[in-house]
Amino acid sequence: MGIEKLAAAVVALGVVAASAHANNGEGFGVCKSGFADDTVVSTESRGNVTIGELRVDDRVWSYNEVVGKKGWSKVLNRVGGGPSYRILADFTEPGSPEVTKACWIIKPAS
Repeated sequence: MGIEKLAAAVVALGVVAASAHANNGEGFGVCKSGFADDTVVSTESRGNVTIGELRVDDRVWSYNEVVGKKGWSKVLNRVGGGPSYRILADFTEPGSPEVTKACWIIKPAS
């Protein structure tokens, strides 16, 4: 196997393992779907941006279905590539020390 093919296989396995690990092994739970990458969201430091423009460490004003409240979701990672990907985040309600893990599936705009 050539070095290029070996490197491509290692990267592909890493992406698959990261996706599975992020969903099942890290407590992010079932990823919620229904968001398109052109959806505009409000960030704490950069104002309004599309989901596709989010960066790791951005804090996004959001609603957390698990706790039934609004608060900040800090983007921890973008997992996957291609036409859809996942955003993994920590959610905190203002004034509360509790952190809830969140995961969203982002799809391309139609």
